[in-house]
Amino acid sequence: MNKKFSVLFLVVLLGACSSLFKKEEQGRLGDLRPAVGWDFGKKIKFIKLNKQGQAKSSKKEKALLSEQVSASKAETVPDLTQVISRYEQALSVATDPLVRAQIQHRLADLNFLKAEQTDLADLKETIDDPELAVAEASLEGEYTVPLEAYKALLKAYPSHPKRAQILYRMAQTADVEGDVALAEQSLEFLVKDHKQSPLVDEAWFRLGDKAFSQRRYQDAQVALNNVITITQKQNLKQFSYYLLGWSYFKQQQTDFALESFFKLFNLEQIKTLVEVQDNEQIHGLFDDSLRIVSIIFSERGGVTALNHYLQTYPADEFEQQLYIRLAEHYIEKERYLDAISSYKGFIVKHSKHFAAQVMQEKIIQTYQKAAFTKELLKAKEEFVIHYAPDTVYWQETTRANQKRARELTREYLSELSAYHHVLATRLEKKNTKQSQQYFRTAARWYRQYVGLFPTEITTGEKWYLLGECLYALQDLSNAIFAYDQAAYFEPTPKQATDAGYAAVVTYSRYISLLQKNKQMSEADKLKKRYDQIHHAIKFSDHFSAEKRSLKVRLAAAEQLLSLSEFGEATRQAELLIEKLNQMDVQNRTMFRSAWHIQAESFFEAEQYAQAEKAYEKTLLYEVDQKEQYELRERLAASVYRQGEQWVVAGGLNQAIAEFQRVRAVAPRASVVANADFDAATYLLQAERWQEGVAALQLFKQRYPKHTLVATIPVKLALAYEKTGQWSLAASSLLQISKQSSDSLVRKQALLKAAQLFEREQQYSKAIEAYRRYAHQYPDPLLEHVEIQYKLTELYLQIGDHKKRAFWLKKMIDTHEKYSSEQTERTLYLAAFARDVFAEQALYVFKQITLKAPLKRNLKRKQKAMKKAIAAYEASLAYGVASFATKASFRIADIYTNLSTELMNSERPKGLNELELEQYDLLLEEQAYPFEEESIAIHVVNIEKSWGGVYDDWVQKSFTALKELMPGRFDKPEKAEGYSEFIY
Repeated sequence: MNKKFSVLFLVVLLGACSSLFKKEEQGRLGDLRPAVGWDFGKKIKFIKLNKQGQAKSSKKEKALLSEQVSASKAETVPDLTQVISRYEQALSVATDPLVRAQIQHRLADLNFLKAEQTDLADLKETIDDPELAVAEASLEGEYTVPLEAYKALLKAYPSHPKRAQILYRMAQTADVEGDVALAEQSLEFLVKDHKQSPLVDEAWFRLGDKAFSQRRYQDAQVALNNVITITQKQNLKQFSYYLLGWSYFKQQQTDFALESFFKLFNLEQIKTLVEVQDNEQIHGLFDDSLRIVSIIFSERGGVTALNHYLQTYPADEFEQQLYIRLAEHYIEKERYLDAISSYKGFIVKHSKHFAAQVMQEKIIQTYQKAAFTKELLKAKEEFVIHYAPDTVYWQETTRANQKRARELTREYLSELSAYHHVLATRLEKKNTKQSQQYFRTAARWYRQYVGLFPTEITTGEKWYLLGECLYALQDLSNAIFAYDQAAYFEPTPKQATDAGYAAVVTYSRYISLLQKNKQMSEADKLKKRYDQIHHAIKFSDHFSAEKRSLKVRLAAAEQLLSLSEFGEATRQAELLIEKLNQMDVQNRTMFRSAWHIQAESFFEAEQYAQAEKAYEKTLLYEVDQKEQYELRERLAASVYRQGEQWVVAGGLNQAIAEFQRVRAVAPRASVVANADFDAATYLLQAERWQEGVAALQLFKQRYPKHTLVATIPVKLALAYEKTGQWSLAASSLLQISKQSSDSLVRKQALLKAAQLFEREQQYSKAIEAYRRYAHQYPDPLLEHVEIQYKLTELYLQIGDHKKRAFWLKKMIDTHEKYSSEQTERTLYLAAFARDVFAEQALYVFKQITLKAPLKRNLKRKQKAMKKAIAAYEASLAYGVASFATKASFRIADIYTNLSTELMNSERPKGLNELELEQYDLLLEEQAYPFEEESIAIHVVNIEKSWGGVYDDWVQKSFTALKELMPGRFDKPEKAEGYSEFIY
């Protein structure tokens, strides 16, 4: 036989549990009814009831029913009528009692299946009619045949081996036919006589259900407790706890009711089934149980009672549902604060539970429904604080919760920031303190938004609004950052341009404040100024089509110029001019400013040719008289500086041309005089002497009172000198030496005039100039002594020995007076002067001859000898090698001369031969010591050659000694032999 002949039970699940009994609690608790019922079949099927306890169906349930009917028909193979007919034929011929009993049992079951099949077909016809409910389909009459068959079977075979099954099926058919007593009696026989039957637990459940429906709650309790005790079927256990809880509830035994419902909640099977979203049967059962529990706790004191109960009877993971249903119960009663307390009760106990986020969301929904605005905002703040993506909770919760929390955080942050921003704006002029607080709060929410959602499409707008708040709070540095983020955010927000411009404007104000900050270092202030310029240029480049970018770029170029960033200032000015042309902006002031910046930048960067062109461009635009004068001055200076650059580069002719061009481009500029003078000066330097002299003469005519006129004689002197006109040059220099206000110029001019007169051999004029110089400029010492020496030479040149002697003595006195400043040169010149005086004394000494009267002349000669020797000793004392050897030789020679003069002196007349001989001997005795002294001094002089001094005077000493001591010094040199071998 086909094993698929099973009873199909009707499942009709209707509407949400929360709506079934929305107003029912307004009556007595005893009037409440379960939200579910069961169809009586081999397996229990869940039916959702309406307020009157009638079954309801939805479109989904009708569709399911249609599928069941189709499946039932498809599975009925062969047709039941034919099968029944065959069994009836078999029964008519069967004689064995056991066989007949089996056939009769089978026929009863087949008629039951046929009745059921007919019922399903009838119900199918009502599915598409919305006015008909499933409960309205008449099921009576179809089951009469199988019911009578079961009765007859039990009557004929009271000890049938399948009596338990027959009793259960008979109870089913009787229940459908409306014979409640027979149905209940059949079940009672079953539980009494067949305690070991697999159907006994379902039988007890049916008895308990019927007792409950007849308000025999105690009987229901007994039956249901029996089911719970004996059954292993989870579905029966679930429904039994459910009805048992209702039974206690109906008797106001709420402690027992709670115990039953909590046992239901903690069944492992129901935990699993509740998690299956489309298991409407279990969800309905579970939901209705929660409804009753919430009613009980609301009557006991609400969340406080629930918290207390859960300390003893925990509900595991369904605990959050208890709080939710309690809150929903209060919401239905419009007791919103009690509902909020219920949600908060769970959050306080389980702040890290994944459902805490759900509770907070429900708190927000409740405040919203109650129209509690302030509390609603506070609840949203709490949600963001505890469940936003940057919290510890968010990191540890489920992905589903994370996604939901992220969405809500984004929504709430937008609302919170906007709300406080609006309040701050409204109060900004009325109550500064209050508005500032609102701005701070709004800024805090904006910050959190952009931090949590950095890439959201709305984040750019939030950056801008954050900048607005920070600006109002005078937090300019952070406002700039926020504006900057908004301006260059991707995707570009609609406020991007305004944000970028706001950043630039705010930076200007920020810099102004920094300038007043005395505690900030200049380096930091300078860095901020560069940052400001960077922002301005960034804005101008990024929003180049925006007209405000022109103004911003101009300001940036001006700032760069003030910071001596000439290259970048020039570039920005060029870009500005380019953009003005591209956008066809006819702003003459902006054009003029851009060209002026370029001109100043080029000038300061020493690019004077470009500066000249830029100044010319600037002058094309209307400027006031003062500005025009200043621009002309800078234009002339640009040309003048080009001349200076050519000078440095060595292009004198090009430099002269530029200096001469200054007058042409700006004839009234203050630098024109300098340019004319420099042109004349460099004409001379370029050896264009005639042009230079003419230019200098013209300069004197144009600017007779100019300070540079005083320097013209020097330049004329140079020109005259270079052209060989020494006398004119010297005369010009003498004029300078008398007229110049600069003492150094006067000094140099006088010296140069003296030198030129000397060169022209105008010795008298040269002496006069040197003499003036020597008297007027005694410093420095060396130069002063040199001038004195020059005078001695010139006086020697003209033969004025007296004046020469004067300046020789001056040389000696000057040297000895300034001992701390003496040099080798001054020492030499002092020795030279001493030598001159010694030579003069030597000359006097040698002019005296020893003739009669000898005594008188000898005395004169000895006196002259002492003077000469003293003079040479004075020269010798300076230690100048050349004069020292000379002095030594001269002294020795003086002694030799005196010895020779004595021996060659005139003899007295009238002496005889003996007297003459004695006289000669006497002279020899007188002359010998002088000869010995001479030899000793010569020896000392030649010994200097041992130290490396071997000049003409040392050599002369050698010669003299050869004559004085030929035996010792007049010997030929002897070469020593040498060997080529090494021993």
